[in-house]
Amino acid sequence: MKTDNNSQSVVVVEDDPDIREAICEMLEFEGYSVVAFENGKEALERLHESQNPGLILLDLMMPVMNGVQFLRARRNDETLADIPCFVVSAVGKQKEIIREGAQGFLRKPVDAGDILEVVRSYIPADPHLRSRLLH
Repeated sequence: MKTDNNSQSVVVVEDDPDIREAICEMLEFEGYSVVAFENGKEALERLHESQNPGLILLDLMMPVMNGVQFLRARRNDETLADIPCFVVSAVGKQKEIIREGAQGFLRKPVDAGDILEVVRSYIPADPHLRSRLLH
């Protein structure tokens, strides 16, 4: 079983390229390492090939494999089940999302500060990395 954890890494699973890029840029600016995928299937496949991230930010409405399908697959996979997953979506009900295994839910449109607050609650930002990025 894979137990390595890249605690500064965030996985973003979002099919909308503009939203995906905006979230990634914001998190990278804050010093996080970010890996992005456009659907749940791609994310699951790639997560098996790498260290576990500190957090997954997940949209629900995506092609190929939607967010609920991803949550169910993650929950049933012992190598991925312990990775915190937070849903950021325009659809869905918080109780149902939590029941499927997510740690929380933010409804789109969402404020960037709310996303950062969630990420920081799971992964403290590395102030040294942000300082190096700005210089």
